[in-house]
Amino acid sequence: MELKKTLLFFQAWVKKGTERKNFLEALGYYHSFVLRPLVEILRIKYEPTKRVFYLKHIKRDLPEEAILQLEDFYKVNSVEEITKKTRRANVVFFDVIKDIEEKSL
Repeated sequence: MELKKTLLFFQAWVKKGTERKNFLEALGYYHSFVLRPLVEILRIKYEPTKRVFYLKHIKRDLPEEAILQLEDFYKVNSVEEITKKTRRANVVFFDVIKDIEEKSL
């Protein structure tokens, strides 16, 4: 799956931004290369016809549990939080991929 390759490739950029304590750069990479793919994979799972809608109508398209989790991932105030939430978001991302792959077998 292309999303998985992209996510893994750009993790280095997120890590580099956080290790350099460059909040704005890390935040940009976090949004682009962690949260955007996470939203897309959740849409593929729950509302595949709206895969490219990103956050538009997200609250009506995803289950409440997924919305609450995403809202938490978006609330970051430091590079330390970006580091922690990147790890957690990656776990969710790969759990969703696993779910999708199992259902398609």
